[in-house]
Amino acid sequence: MNFQAICVANITGIILIVSLLISKYITYNSLRAEDRIFTLMMHLVLFGCFLELLTFYVDGRPGRIDHWINLLGNTILYAINAYGSFLYCIYVDVHLYQSVERAKRIYKNLLFMVIALIAALILNIRLGFFFYVDADNVYHRNTAVVIFYIFTFLCCTISIVVLRIYRRRFGRAAFFPIYMYLIPIVTGSALQMLFYGVSLAWLGTAIGIVALYVSMLSRSSYLDSLTGLYNRLYLEHFMYRIKKKVVLPVLRYHDRYG
Repeated sequence: MNFQAICVANITGIILIVSLLISKYITYNSLRAEDRIFTLMMHLVLFGCFLELLTFYVDGRPGRIDHWINLLGNTILYAINAYGSFLYCIYVDVHLYQSVERAKRIYKNLLFMVIALIAALILNIRLGFFFYVDADNVYHRNTAVVIFYIFTFLCCTISIVVLRIYRRRFGRAAFFPIYMYLIPIVTGSALQMLFYGVSLAWLGTAIGIVALYVSMLSRSSYLDSLTGLYNRLYLEHFMYRIKKKVVLPVLRYHDRYG
């Protein structure tokens, strides 16, 4: 994958996230914990897209400064990846249960894993077991880097399990398209893991963030901001779904056989 393709992928991700941030600050401001977590997730993805673009730019360029930008930049990218995956698990739990204390209690072990990964990344700067930058300032990844992809997929799996448990206990959680968020992330990460030099993970994350943001707007439009109850707009939406599910098939049946 050449640098021009890297630019297209990451600049597209940057444009998506910047557009969402502008829209959020203009039309959707909230002090709720889940919204603060989501805003932090957006900033992390924005920084990740920019930093990956920078590391690809300096890759192979001579000079000590470029070497350290390449080495430390990739170190920070992997740290953001680990922390961002953990943060998404927190977001899902807080969104569903509306309890930060519960999330802190349940995901304590997952946080220790993030801390361990970041500590290992610091050691990696000297030992190079995840990745290394050679004398020509060219980035190379080692097989141990798969640990970060496994951790990302683990966090995705945990979020799905948490959502399924919630739905089993309390019923369907409306307006939470978890698969719309996860599919572009998992697809981009899997392609980047399998094909060396491909840069799609951060773009996939940006696309997933867009899907999540659209869901938040849909959810807010159907809820009364004071009481948290569903409003008339949701009633009309619900009635339309009933009509589409029950009435329209009956009409089609009568048109065909009546």
